[in-house]
Amino acid sequence: MASVELADLTWQQAETVLTPDALIMIPLGAAAKEHGPHLRLDNDRVLAECLKDRVSRLASFVVAPTLSYHHYPAFSDYPGSTSLGFDTARDLHVDVVRSLADHGPRRFYVCQPVRLMCIGADDEAESFPVWAVNASPVTAPDVSGVDRHQAVRRNSI
Repeated sequence: MASVELADLTWQQAETVLTPDALIMIPLGAAAKEHGPHLRLDNDRVLAECLKDRVSRLASFVVAPTLSYHHYPAFSDYPGSTSLGFDTARDLHVDVVRSLADHGPRRFYVCQPVRLMCIGADDEAESFPVWAVNASPVTAPDVSGVDRHQAVRRNSI
């Protein structure tokens, strides 16, 4: 079976693919988060959609709609950036997984773009950033004593 976008199905079609053996991919990418003056606020969402498309060609996934809101407190001082509280973000993921698991699936992967490195163009590799599928649990970073603007400038892509 090829990967299928859950949002493109009727509920009757979804019932046939939401089996205990199904691999569920939940893309995660902010729809509105600061990335410096040179990038749009939806940069993370666009990258999550791109990664989702690439990963869904590697295995048969049922692809849930992209979660476009999460816990991004370091960016809240920037106009247009949105962030959920940590508990709300965690509960959002848990509720999405539980609601799908109620219909059979038991394997869920959160697919989030994380920039690792750039590889040079040669005979064996393309010239593009390498992205990882980050399936780690949601954790709240310790941001006490961190200047938000300085941290964002230093870590922006």
